Amino acid sequence: VCSKVMSQVGRETSRFVDKYDVTLDVCISSVLSQSKIISPQEQTGESIDVCVEDETVNYLNRPDVQKALRARLVNVRQWEVCSNGDQDSVIPLTGSRTLLHRLAKELKLNTTIPYRVWFAGQQV
Repeated sequence: VCSKVMSQVGRETSRFVDKYDVTLDVCISSVLSQSKIISPQEQTGESIDVCVEDETVNYLNRPDVQKALRARLVNVRQWEVCSNGDQDSVIPLTGSRTLLHRLAKELKLNTTIPYRVWFAGQQV
């Protein structure tokens, strides 16, 4: 049943929906460039760089940056983005919480602050 539902979601959503963060545009530079040429629109308001995640990962994987941050990659070839799954359509929040709980238990880590909602001002 789950596979059928996900297949239907895949058919009904376009490549312009990022399944890992449904609130953002998709970072496909050639598609975005083509859409700007086909239907140019005047820029109004704040512009958001939808490729910032890729740029951040590339930056954080630079040896000089890792050295400056005193970061140690133990049994990891490079840093990757991880998410708690609260804005994606792939892994539900409960799945992320279960995974993190099991990982903490396996690594013998204890929770110091219970899971809770985070706010920035009045924004969740």
